[in-house]
Amino acid sequence: MIELSETCELRLSSTSGPFRDHLIIRGVPLIEGTSYRASAKRVITVRAKLDQLAIQPAPGQHWRIKGVAVEKQALYGDFHIQELYFNKPEHLECILPDDGEGFIRFLAKEPSFTGIGEVKARKLWETFGKNIFTLLDFEDTAEIQKIIGEKSALSLLDGYEKYANLQYTSLLKELGVPLPIQMRLMKYHGPQSVARIQKNPYTLTYFGMSFREADELAHRIYSIKENEPRRVGAATEESLRIEMRKGNTAAKAEDLKFSLKKLLEKEHLVHAALTDQSSKAFVIKSGYYMSTKAYILAQVISKRLHTLSAKKPEWLPVDDEALEHAQKDLPYTLTKAQKEAVKSSLQNKISCICGGAGTGKTTVLRTVMNAYKFLGYDIFALALSGRASMRLHESTGFFTRTIASFLDKRTPEPDPQKNTVLVIDEASMLDSLTFYQLVCELVPDKHRIILVGDEAQLPPIGPGAILRDILRCGNIPAVHLDIVQRSCASTGIPEYSQCIRSKQIPPHFSMGNVKFHQVNQDQIEETCARLYSKAPQSSRIVAYTRRTVNAINKFCQRKFNSKGKVLKYEGFEDTFLTELRLGDPVLISRNDINLGVQNGTLATLTSIESQGDSIGELLLDTGKKINITLGLLDDLSLGYSVTLHKAQGSQFPIVIVVIEDVGTLLDNSWIYTAITRAELSVHLVGDKQIFTDAITRTCSQDHRKTALSYFL
Repeated sequence: MIELSETCELRLSSTSGPFRDHLIIRGVPLIEGTSYRASAKRVITVRAKLDQLAIQPAPGQHWRIKGVAVEKQALYGDFHIQELYFNKPEHLECILPDDGEGFIRFLAKEPSFTGIGEVKARKLWETFGKNIFTLLDFEDTAEIQKIIGEKSALSLLDGYEKYANLQYTSLLKELGVPLPIQMRLMKYHGPQSVARIQKNPYTLTYFGMSFREADELAHRIYSIKENEPRRVGAATEESLRIEMRKGNTAAKAEDLKFSLKKLLEKEHLVHAALTDQSSKAFVIKSGYYMSTKAYILAQVISKRLHTLSAKKPEWLPVDDEALEHAQKDLPYTLTKAQKEAVKSSLQNKISCICGGAGTGKTTVLRTVMNAYKFLGYDIFALALSGRASMRLHESTGFFTRTIASFLDKRTPEPDPQKNTVLVIDEASMLDSLTFYQLVCELVPDKHRIILVGDEAQLPPIGPGAILRDILRCGNIPAVHLDIVQRSCASTGIPEYSQCIRSKQIPPHFSMGNVKFHQVNQDQIEETCARLYSKAPQSSRIVAYTRRTVNAINKFCQRKFNSKGKVLKYEGFEDTFLTELRLGDPVLISRNDINLGVQNGTLATLTSIESQGDSIGELLLDTGKKINITLGLLDDLSLGYSVTLHKAQGSQFPIVIVVIEDVGTLLDNSWIYTAITRAELSVHLVGDKQIFTDAITRTCSQDHRKTALSYFL
């Protein structure tokens, strides 16, 4: 083998991966002559880091590579050929071929040029030659359309713009803009991206760059002064984004001062940031600072809610018939509050059904949905997670779907001309953006919405607190259920959780099917594993921090599945091992409509056999099987234990709750939500003092400041 310092060009013939942080691209070299021609005696292979790529590699593309390469003999089938292998290329860029044969092959094979094969590509080159690039630069397709038709001409222009923009990505890379941010910026601003950064370097913070990184670039490249309005305004926007990550969509000046001081470092600049009214990226109303996005979302949501609540339909005799029909097959008579909830849901355009665990929310909801079915309404029953959607279907008998699949438009949409009711279960998990998207689907004259949830549970992961704000505003019809049904209370879980919900210490730490295991923090992993081993198919361990979840997962795998075969995959001249073993429970952290999975979906690794693009198989908790591709692999982790946010919206027969010492982060809503994930029994593992402190601690949701509450 010989090491060479090379700069060469190739035409891609295949790609493999991505593998974690890289992919393999392979192609034939292009040798300069009267035109570029491929050599059948050599192949170039490149191990390309993902952060080096400005565009997704695809067969047919032309790439330029620079770096140290190893030249060796390689066997492909029965052929011995020379291979030039770049393990760590210094430079990688996709280029647009400017010679005849290269141009023709490129258009014919590159997927970006839909509908253009070799015949059309050759006609273009024979007609225009290199003048084709001038026509495309000026977006002049009139002459091109005469040769290949209007549709193909527009496809050619779209594809050309994609590659013409590569010159700008090179400039962005020279400025030090990371690839993921480049791609988001280019998607939005295209050829104007560099000009936008020159005008205001802090534009990069809109696309994922931190203020500090953009600030460094602004000083280094453009000599921005510390008191420039662009800089001061960007610091306020960054502080609002920090608040958004805490769940807040509005903030007072005192909330922003701490982060502003860290960003700007000087008091007079902090004062300037808080008094600046020139930025269009945020608004100040009644002393509250809101990002423009949060402000608009809240305005739209509040207007839709007020419109719906103002349209109170007349109660008709047929509504009484529907109510009677819906109640006739119930196993028990509804309580006074439950009857009120059913009637409220039928006589209002928007209504809420709320209550703690075991208070009969599902029974009320099933009754309401049956009544609406009797009245001829289309019913769209939604939940945020796949597991919650499945549970909603099992408890009501109605077809259900996730909110993501509903918004993705791949399932039937509400007919604006038909009477429709939108039912949203686990509404406490709704954040501002998701609810905004939902209310935008509604037609006030024809559509209704019912929110079902428990406001004492954990707030949404995203910013906002929709259910809390709606319940507190007082002008949206809502019924609270507070009587625990006897059939549910036999486990003792609803009674126990009701104590916690009301911030009271249960009379006994262990009651009914709730067992408290007093252990030191260093005994938590072993205790959880012992309890899990008693019913592994029915149990899930829930913890607060990812660190604890990861530690418990590794401990359980060593204890229960250390001899399971490891899931692995083949890369270029190497075999890569994963942390997963055959038989492990697996957590999927991805939303993928095509696969039918959401962030938090649980599965079991049932196969590690490679076949085609698949390196194994997962059995989802819904009973569906899916293949594991390399693209999915990064979103898989061990699932013996999960964080509560991943488990929210789901229920398990047995839940093992870790009471860990995380200071004031562990609060009432966390304990309450964790316990109510259980159907049959709960094991609390940890220290009783930490547990009692958390029960009496104010819920994190109560501290959220939201723009919607301002408007409502």
